[in-house]
This record gives sequence, C-alpha cells and structure tokens, in this order.
Amino acid sequence: MSLSTSSIEAATLQSITTCLHSLGVHPNPEWLTACLVWLRQEHGSGPDWPQALDPEALSCLVLQQWLHADLHEIGWPLLPTEGGDDSTASGPRQPGPQTPPRSFLLEDDLCLQVSQ
Repeated sequence: MSLSTSSIEAATLQSITTCLHSLGVHPNPEWLTACLVWLRQEHGSGPDWPQALDPEALSCLVLQQWLHADLHEIGWPLLPTEGGDDSTASGPRQPGPQTPPRSFLLEDDLCLQVSQ
C-alpha cells in the first residue's frame, strides 16, 4: 500500500510544516510529501500511519531527512535571483563584461552543507 498525496491529512502536513518553520526550515511541499511516502516505506505501513506517530516524532524524522538531503536536488531557492534588489524599472541587471561579480551578505543562523 502506497501513501498518496490525497491520503496525507492536511493537518499532518500543516503540523510538520509549522514545526519545521519554527526551526527555520522551509520545506518544499512536494519534497515533504515525498519524504512522508519514503518514511512510510521505511518505518511503517499500517492503515493509520502517519497518524499513529506522535507529531513531534514525525517532525523529527522529517527534519533528519532534510538535514541529510542534497539541497541542490530539493529545488527550493533561498538566495535572491540574479536580479536581486538591483532590479530597476527597465528590468533586472544584465551580466556583461563591465558587470562586477555579485556577492550577498548572509546574516542569520545558517546550516552549512559540505559535499564533494
């Protein structure tokens, strides 16, 4: 038996999303649904899953998956787009030979993912 999007209760998704947001994690809804499908395959397949798990325990399992996920594959951009705050009425700044490299100052608690 597989877990489909329609079988995941909206309250369960909202509870997990709220818990993760409180930790500064903002998951893509599609990723969250896929994560719950995978967790069901790995941790349980009863008819009342995921409701049988404590919401905090389920949120903890999802957070563990988030921390081990490749953030490039999740596809949820967190940094400004190329136009950034330099967009003007004529449109975003176009890169060219005279355009200096862009840099962003990130001031927040950050989670660093290092991979090869």
